[in-house]
Amino acid sequence: MARWKEIPPPDGYPLFGWNKDAIKAHLEANPPQAGDPMMIYNSHGGLHRYQLAKVESPSHGRQKRIILTKSGQSGGTTFHRSGMNTFSPKGQTMMLPPVAEIMAHLADDCDVLLDLPIFS
Repeated sequence: MARWKEIPPPDGYPLFGWNKDAIKAHLEANPPQAGDPMMIYNSHGGLHRYQLAKVESPSHGRQKRIILTKSGQSGGTTFHRSGMNTFSPKGQTMMLPPVAEIMAHLADDCDVLLDLPIFS
């Protein structure tokens, strides 16, 4: 299991303006390539946790799903182009394009957990 780093919530959290339509439009305008970084957002238990993953396969199958090198806290490694997890589309795990404020703290072995005011 990866270590995690707690940081203060940057402006725009938890999704930084991303939603299903915005993610889909971004991926259409900027087709992902194998090896590209992506973020996995997990909102389990009221916490906001982000993981760094890389694109393993940018267009798998007829629906051109994106396969990442890691899975979130629920579902698997396969995501729809809207960012929703294929195996848990109504779950609390979502793929997001990189967000600079979070990416600056992420590493393969270190996730980011936002320091929420209710826990301070």
